[in-house]
Amino acid sequence: MFPPPELVYRRINFPDGVPDVYSWCGPTQEIREFGGCGIQRMTLDTWLMVVEQEKGFSDGRIGGTGVGNLPRPEERGGCECASCRQRV
Repeated sequence: MFPPPELVYRRINFPDGVPDVYSWCGPTQEIREFGGCGIQRMTLDTWLMVVEQEKGFSDGRIGGTGVGNLPRPEERGGCECASCRQRV
């Protein structure tokens, strides 16, 4: 893609609870039990690295970025969640 994207977003949805293999998402007990959704935001380079790692997963799951989640850009409204506030 030209120009290459600055950020890659991956949306993950767990409608029936979060499987243990996704504990890296850091779900609350309520989300772990009943489900929910989330977004991974990462740089293009991180995404390419993560995709290579995920090729080794035989069960088709996705993995964490290893560097956490990037905050939502201010031009997209920013984000006040604890994860985003600590990264600014």
